[in-house]
Amino acid sequence: MKRVTTVLARTALVLALGAGLPLVSSQAAQAWPAQCLNGENGFRDMPDNASGRYAVGFQVQTGAKPTYFSIQYGAPYGPAIGWAKIDGATSPGDRFWMDWTRDDRRTWIQCGPFSPSGYSLSATTPAQLTSTNSNWKFRVCGSVSGDATVRCSDWW
Repeated sequence: MKRVTTVLARTALVLALGAGLPLVSSQAAQAWPAQCLNGENGFRDMPDNASGRYAVGFQVQTGAKPTYFSIQYGAPYGPAIGWAKIDGATSPGDRFWMDWTRDDRRTWIQCGPFSPSGYSLSATTPAQLTSTNSNWKFRVCGSVSGDATVRCSDWW
């Protein structure tokens, strides 16, 4: 019976992947990128050269220079906002996004993925208001061209 159960589980997995169904646990229920574009859910478009204060992030070194992924924050247009940024040794094949949660990571909106428009160019995600509420958090995730490993920062 165990072998039949294993075969059925593998068959279901193959069928789900073939149908393009996401494999997301109920604890990591997430929304889709369109929920952060064009002002949706209070997001604000940001210029790709926007810089703020560094909150959290990571770097990936695949060549002579690293690619930096970060959550930045500031108040360039009024109330304090946070956004994800990629810069450094970037390429158009890099992907990055910002995850935003209001319920301490039980669910979140994935804002992206986005890619830089050229080599060594920075790019940003749309920005969201920051909050002193401890359930309201951001993180940046991404991967560099030629390395399918997705990395994420700590939540901030």
